[in-house]
Amino acid sequence: MSKKRVLIVGAGCAGMSCANQLAQHTEKFDVTLIDSIDRCVEQAFSIPVDKEKYGTGEHTLETVEEFEELVLCVLPDQAKILLGKTARWIDKFVLC
Repeated sequence: MSKKRVLIVGAGCAGMSCANQLAQHTEKFDVTLIDSIDRCVEQAFSIPVDKEKYGTGEHTLETVEEFEELVLCVLPDQAKILLGKTARWIDKFVLC
């Protein structure tokens, strides 16, 4: 049986999740993930939130260690595929 070629447009939460699921079946799928910007999961990084106005505080992955613990441990091999071998952690962003 030949692999199905899958193109996922959009590296947001849904696109990353879909790519992650398909990447677990490399014998069945050849997955390509594209996006119009140079970051994956654009909404995953934080923005300042007025705690008084919205009644909440923001949470950011402040350190490389925290990012690696919470993200890369979940997607160790897939993160390299999805984020790219040149992905790097800069100022609370994952740059692909």
